[in-house]
Order: sequence, then C-alpha cells, then structure tokens
Amino acid sequence: MKKAAFVVALLVLAELIIAQTSSPSQITLKPIAAVAGCVADATGDTLCGASDGFYISVAGGSFQKLATGVVPPPATSISCTTASLSTGTSGNFTASGCTLK
Repeated sequence: MKKAAFVVALLVLAELIIAQTSSPSQITLKPIAAVAGCVADATGDTLCGASDGFYISVAGGSFQKLATGVVPPPATSISCTTASLSTGTSGNFTASGCTLK
C-alpha cells in the first residue's frame, strides 16, 4: 500500500513539474491604474504595471519607470527627397531622405 501511494505521489509531482515548463506564463493586469497606486515592499523588489508603463521598486525605494506603455501612432504619409520604383515581376522601391509623418 505504501508503494502505491509513493508511486501516485511521484506521478503527481512529475505532472506538476511538466505543467510548469510546458508553456510560457503570463499575467494580465486589468484595469491598470496610475503609478501612484503602486505599493512598494521594504522586504523585496516590486514590479508594477501602471497606465503609462511598467515601474520597479528595489528594496522599498521609489518606483522607477522601466518601459512606456504608449503605442506610437502609425505613419500616415512618407515624404522622400528622391525615390524610384522599378517595374517587372518584383518591383524594388529605392528612396533617400525620407520622413514618416
């Protein structure tokens, strides 16, 4: 009986280990508030998702911004000083002095 319980325990443990490594994990944060709502922890480091990016606090210190959460708007036009487009089965676009607006 003890051997059967040991085997079942091993199978459960193996399944838990496999489940941890089978796919990437993620955390969804909804709704995200301002960084003023982030709470630092004096006994460890804290990562906080705020409405304008991600912040980290090390050992209870003030929150420092890691990355912005604002997506840049898509370009609506391109302006180039020189440009040419070749024709044929696969055209090539060659340009210089371009700016995206």
